[in-house]
Amino acid sequence: MGWQPMDKIKVATVQMEHRDGDKQYNLSVVEKFSRRAAAQGAVAVAFPECCISSYMYLEGLSRPELEAL
Repeated sequence: MGWQPMDKIKVATVQMEHRDGDKQYNLSVVEKFSRRAAAQGAVAVAFPECCISSYMYLEGLSRPELEAL
C-alpha cells in the first residue's frame, strides 16, 4: 500500500462583496457563485471567511480590543 496519485480535481475560489447583516443576500451570492463554479466543473468552492454573517461580532468591541486583534 503505497502512495497513489489522485485524479485531478477543479477547485474554485470566490472573492465577493458581502452585505453586513444581510444573510439572505449573502447566501444568494454564495449560491450564484457555487452554481457557476459547478457548471464549470468545480467540485469544491472556497469563500471568504464570514462571507455569510460578516464580522458583526466586531461591532461590540472597544477600540483597545480591536487594536489588540
